[in-house]
Formats: sequence, structure tokens, C-alpha cells
Amino acid sequence: DACGGHSGGGAGSPAAYRTWISAFASAIGGRPALVVIEPDSLGDYSCLTQQQIDERNAMLRDALAQFSAHAPHTWTYLDAGNPAWIDAATMARHLDGAGLRQAHGFSSNISNYYGNSRNIGYGNAINSVLSASYGYTKPFVIDTSRNGNDSNGEWCNPAG
Repeated sequence: DACGGHSGGGAGSPAAYRTWISAFASAIGGRPALVVIEPDSLGDYSCLTQQQIDERNAMLRDALAQFSAHAPHTWTYLDAGNPAWIDAATMARHLDGAGLRQAHGFSSNISNYYGNSRNIGYGNAINSVLSASYGYTKPFVIDTSRNGNDSNGEWCNPAG
């Protein structure tokens, strides 16, 4: 969430991130796990330079490589935001640039409030673009922990 700043923080440099993600993947080791890599990291590039986008994508691709090398039974998912944030075609481009081919799949609705039908439609739309533009599709997971009432337009803690 580079532009909105709501998910700020994290490692201070690409080297620090590489060290952290390598330790994280190594700690999982041979145990089975499911990891959503960097929620909100691909949602908005409007305030980033191309060099910053390239650096972010390199870090995400490296994270996927770290899990492959150190946690081979981990299913990795790159986060695709939510159905109301970024359109499916743009998100498919962001996901592919970040190395989605090396991930098990992608996720949507992390810590968000959109209902299953909207997220399923969004995931299917992303896969349609991935298929048409890049020649592959991926499974996706939906965070359903907060979406029982769908969203009423508020991005954080909607009433009801």
C-alpha cells in the first residue's frame, strides 16, 4: 500500500527484506503452510517510479524463490487486493510482473469486506486476463473472515 500508506512499515531495504524473508521461509522449513506474500503490495503503483516498481517486483520474485528453496511444501499466494480497488486487467499485469508464475496462486479480500460472489468474479476476471495475455491461470483464495455483510463502501470497519 505504498500510495495510501495504510500498510506502511516493513524492512528498510531490499537486502533487509531478503534477510527477513529468507529467515521466515527457513523457519517454515519442510512443514506444510500457506503464505500470502505481502498483502496490499500490488494494489497501487500510482505514486511509485518505474525503478521503485521494478525493485518491489524483484523483492516479491525473490520471496517466491526463497519459499521454493527453503519451504518447499509452502503454497505461496501473491495478494491481488480486492474487487473495488484495482481492475482485473491492471492487477493481472501487476501479478505477472511480481512473479505469479512461480506462486501457487493469488489471494483477494485480505482484511477486507467484499462478499464471496464479488471476489469470485474478480478472481475469475484476473484469470481471464492472465490466460489471454500471459497464457496461464492460477487458483485463488479469498479471505472470508470479514465479508459476511459485504461492504457498504467503507474500507475500514464498515457498520453492521
